[in-house]
Amino acid sequence: MSSEVDESLFGGVKPLAHGQSNSPIVLLRDKHAIRKTLNALGVNRKPETIQLITRDMVRELIIPTDDPSGESLIISPEEFERIKWASQVLTKEELEAREQAFKKEKEAIMDAVTTRKKIMKQKEMVWNNKKLS
Repeated sequence: MSSEVDESLFGGVKPLAHGQSNSPIVLLRDKHAIRKTLNALGVNRKPETIQLITRDMVRELIIPTDDPSGESLIISPEEFERIKWASQVLTKEELEAREQAFKKEKEAIMDAVTTRKKIMKQKEMVWNNKKLS
């Protein structure tokens, strides 16, 4: 049994600039993510807050604009779905069912091809008979 690792999970390899060794690695793949990042970097913006209400206190919590872990990887939804689909391990029954479906589809295609071939041969025979007459 072997295992494979999708390298896109680790992000791209980028040389580190001086003073930015602990900055997050961010891969921007779509324009919506770029817009969100540019909006998050706005300097004159008021920090976004949420109001937390408990039994004895009401607090305003500031939502951090930067990633607290510093190691986030931003990927597109399509890439995420591709990785999820590739990571699924199929059972023996699922593999057999998929193989049977593939065989049925291939047989249907082959039947359609042979039918078209027969029709074309008949048309060719009719055309050759007309040509001889």
